[in-house]
Amino acid sequence: MQRVMRLFAIKILVITSMAIGITPSANADAFLSWQREEGSLALTRDGQTLWQFNVQRGEHKPYFHPLATADGSVLTQAQPADHVWHYGLWFCFKKINGVNFWEEDQKTGLSDGHTQVLKIDAQTLDDFSASIDLEIDYTIPKTAMIPAQKLIKERRNVTVSAPDEAGNYHLDFHHHFRALNDVTLDRTPLEHQPEGKSYGGYAGLSFRHHGLPEDWQLRDNWQFTAPNPAEKLHGTRQPWVAYSGKLNKGSAGTAIFDHPTNLNHPSKWYTSNALVFYSPAFIFDSKRTLKKDETFTLRYRVKIYSSAPEKKDLEAEWDQFSKKTFKPIAVSQPARDSFEKINLVEHGRAIYAQHCIVCHNNQPDDAAGIAPKLGPSFYGLLRKNPVPHSVYQNKVLKEILVDDAYIKDALHEPMKHVAAKVTSAGSSPYPAAMPRYDYEGDDLNGLIAYLRTLNEPNDRGASEVWVIPEKKPEIDNDQFEIDATKKIRIARAVFAGVSTRAIAVGDPAGVHYFFDPAWLSVRQVWKGGFVNMKIEHTDRGAGENSLGKGAQPIELGFIVRPLVGDTPVDFSAREFPSQGAYAIERMRSDLSSKESPLSHLAHDTAYNGYSLNKELRPTFKFKVDGIDYEQTVTPLENEQLKLDFTFSKSSKPIRFLLDQKMAHISSSAGTISEGILSLPVGTRQLTLHVKRQP
Repeated sequence: MQRVMRLFAIKILVITSMAIGITPSANADAFLSWQREEGSLALTRDGQTLWQFNVQRGEHKPYFHPLATADGSVLTQAQPADHVWHYGLWFCFKKINGVNFWEEDQKTGLSDGHTQVLKIDAQTLDDFSASIDLEIDYTIPKTAMIPAQKLIKERRNVTVSAPDEAGNYHLDFHHHFRALNDVTLDRTPLEHQPEGKSYGGYAGLSFRHHGLPEDWQLRDNWQFTAPNPAEKLHGTRQPWVAYSGKLNKGSAGTAIFDHPTNLNHPSKWYTSNALVFYSPAFIFDSKRTLKKDETFTLRYRVKIYSSAPEKKDLEAEWDQFSKKTFKPIAVSQPARDSFEKINLVEHGRAIYAQHCIVCHNNQPDDAAGIAPKLGPSFYGLLRKNPVPHSVYQNKVLKEILVDDAYIKDALHEPMKHVAAKVTSAGSSPYPAAMPRYDYEGDDLNGLIAYLRTLNEPNDRGASEVWVIPEKKPEIDNDQFEIDATKKIRIARAVFAGVSTRAIAVGDPAGVHYFFDPAWLSVRQVWKGGFVNMKIEHTDRGAGENSLGKGAQPIELGFIVRPLVGDTPVDFSAREFPSQGAYAIERMRSDLSSKESPLSHLAHDTAYNGYSLNKELRPTFKFKVDGIDYEQTVTPLENEQLKLDFTFSKSSKPIRFLLDQKMAHISSSAGTISEGILSLPVGTRQLTLHVKRQP
């Protein structure tokens, strides 16, 4: 029975139905099992990896590492310090149309030319053999000077045999290439050719051996073997080449066989004793030109020996492989649905980690070692049998059934129902701080599927929900722009120069701002485009988003900051150091301080979210030294702002720090002296008009 394995499933161990081992006649005492993690498929023998295939969609070269013997001796080396672009056993072109696909930038890990894995399908059998199908594009990425170019399409099949009684196994590679444009395949020229190098000639399937593990004897015991004797193997034509020798315990070997149907068979071989590297270099002597739609195939066998093979063993293997007939690879064959599916639960888990984890736990708030967060825990929220939860609707406490429709409403209209915090002392609303998320399709269904797993076993949903992903149209950068020209828009993500909790407010008047809960104040003001959320939606939130197209700052500084005593409110010490240069610099400053960065907030000071009026204009709510504040910001003509405050009744004075260097501020109440606005005790309202200093 075949089992289709999805390489991108997360950390799941898969053991076939023959869990005690493989067939009774082979490795009867060995325990074999399949193991998969994100981006890899491996066969283990007695708990040690026998072979592992590594692949990711996108700009990554697929490769095998480790390849090991039956006793666990690893024979491959991946990304060694001397050549970090060597990947154990892998296939790679050197140059296509003069662009380097081999060496990689050590900072980005990418070559100038990109090897893009588009589709992957891996199947395993109960005898512990496997078949892997790949679709790969070789492309030149877009630059400021040239558009992106697709050069070659490859369909690749790799079959891995089941280990035999001795623990030997082989990998058969079948590559089918089609030129998408006129292309020239090239390599570093040979030493005697123009611009040649002593190390020229390499390209194609390559094997980088492990160097000198501590338990190996000296590498001098290892040697290359080939059927046609030669004083120097490098650069000679051979149908196969092997590399074998002694270990401290036993011996081992590897061999590559070049199929008779290959281009330029028998290939000239690139061998290096210094690097312990060898390759059937099919364009060793000269470049190869292909016209658009021209095709060619390459076929190889790589065999791993758990003891050093004799020459007769290698000749017998060659005889068997040279007669093998490969089935044509269907160039037009679509990707198999079984592998194209995604697990909605894992998709939803990624959305939670990107957007929800800051404010919501995925475990009970009262669990040991779990600190409550700003919003309610997601644990037990969405169950197999929906249960009612307490919410506030228009400030009225009520019960509402939490089902899929409720989750969608909570994301699309977060202020419609505000979750209630219910304790023995009574109930109160959680802070109304959640921004709107317009999730639909796989994003919405994925988050719902993940929430269903956050329950006790009897209420827990399925851990895997596989679906064919929805097809999304290609989008350009403009589609990440949030348009605030017709209505007020609110966005929350990571931006430069403000905390990760900052809330961006876009206004049709054309003046936009951040309200930053870290300072309980307006932080930046600008005109032009509102915000661009490309990083938030394409890079899992890793990095800083940007202001919108054509954005221009309006230099007003921080305008006003509430004071506790003589100290401006500052919650920045609660930032996440991984999120941007601002947070990192803040963390360094706090670490160098002798005082707690939150000592001045020991008083009753907190951010309590915001509410929206009919125009969707937010009113920000917070408490400073026990006094409740509400603040509404309204853009006016000529790049001016109006800030309206209301305060709860208090016997304490209210004071603000003003940024008079950047802004001219007029106040409806109180007195301004040396950059401090002081309001008399009992003040309940305040209006500030703000414009740039002339």
